[in-house]
Amino acid sequence: MEFRFTDAEGREAGTAGARGLVKTRQLSLRTEQGRQLLLTRPGLLHAEWHLTETDPEESPAPETFGRVTVSTIDSWIGLQQYVVEMDPRLDASERRTVVASVVCLHLLRRPPGGIATPA
Repeated sequence: MEFRFTDAEGREAGTAGARGLVKTRQLSLRTEQGRQLLLTRPGLLHAEWHLTETDPEESPAPETFGRVTVSTIDSWIGLQQYVVEMDPRLDASERRTVVASVVCLHLLRRPPGGIATPA
């Protein structure tokens, strides 16, 4: 699954990609300037995703540039809250890519027409 983000003029402003639709554990991000970032969940049951430049499975202690925390507000209607925290060293285009990727993360966790149980 791949998502492409575009600006008002239709130019690509970043991308996000995942290897699969079910139980996705990592999104690969590419910013407008080409910086590669990863949004990774430590395990399938964790409600927090970490933003890094290196894969946590390949690097023992990658530097974390942010995190996304997911909480369920109302499981009956599928209402969830995503809190995005980012390091001030990220520039505006990197921040836009991260925020846009959270929308993708939500779609991957709850595909349209999918079951109400979070991934």
